[in-house]
Amino acid sequence: MAWLQLIKAFARRFVILGPRLLFLLAVCPGIASKAKEPPPANKATPIQSIQSPAKNRTKQLYIKEISRHPSDLPPSANYTLYKDGAYSKPVKHRHGTLTIEAHFKIQEVVAEIAKGTTLEFWTFNGKIPGPMIRARAGDKIDFYLHNPKNNTFSHNVDFHAVTGPGGGAANLNTLPGSTSHIRVKLLKPGIYLYHCAAPPIPIHIEHGLYGLVVVEPRKGLRDVDHEYYLMQSEFYTPLGGDKVATALKNRGHLSHSKEYGVLEEPTFVVFNGRPNAASGNRTLGVYGDTVHVGDTIRVFIGNIGPNLISSS
Repeated sequence: MAWLQLIKAFARRFVILGPRLLFLLAVCPGIASKAKEPPPANKATPIQSIQSPAKNRTKQLYIKEISRHPSDLPPSANYTLYKDGAYSKPVKHRHGTLTIEAHFKIQEVVAEIAKGTTLEFWTFNGKIPGPMIRARAGDKIDFYLHNPKNNTFSHNVDFHAVTGPGGGAANLNTLPGSTSHIRVKLLKPGIYLYHCAAPPIPIHIEHGLYGLVVVEPRKGLRDVDHEYYLMQSEFYTPLGGDKVATALKNRGHLSHSKEYGVLEEPTFVVFNGRPNAASGNRTLGVYGDTVHVGDTIRVFIGNIGPNLISSS
């Protein structure tokens, strides 16, 4: 009978595939065991991070200016609080190390990237790049990540200046309506990236969640007349790449394109969140301060990509 022949054919296939299936189960016991464990209540899973919108999400926030001006950075490492966009509680005479309390607020917003063209951005404190954390080797950072309840996604922070699981990200998975906290000690001088490491990581980076941590030597850096903060990044949209600047204006609202991200073909390659963020009336040495001949200048530059590099 036809059904009996079908059963025999299936049995023969099972005999052939059976050893391979057993091999996979033998070499991957961790996969099976982890799948049975429920995720911790206060941790974000990949599904929560990308696909589960907050039930109480309100209308998305529109902000007029997405770009952080290059002169917006802490004037020194001698402060003890960053909150609500301000570096405060300065220390006039530093003796030894400090503990700096820093509060970052996730803001999922819509803003213009070019005249008449908007994108959805995910930001630390409403600007791109996120705030600079500036400290000295040996300082401690009390870091708080706030994810308002009207946001859609879970977020965290991976500090490249921090040793530990995911640079602290494992303890900073923060669902909408929650706050997470870590305390870390900065051990080595350097300029370090930080970024959201919620999965998939490139998507969170491509939307704008990144910045710099500057760890000065214990004795600090020598004084200069001017300092600036710049970060290169890319944004991927259905327009693809290889477009002249004039073709990027008045295109309405553009969605994110994972496909062009995989192809490494960005629509926008920018410093500080949008084209012309450091030109025109925002040119370095024009906006907010004036650079004179003979002045000394220090520029902190980061390159988050996630694909292209500044030296290419």
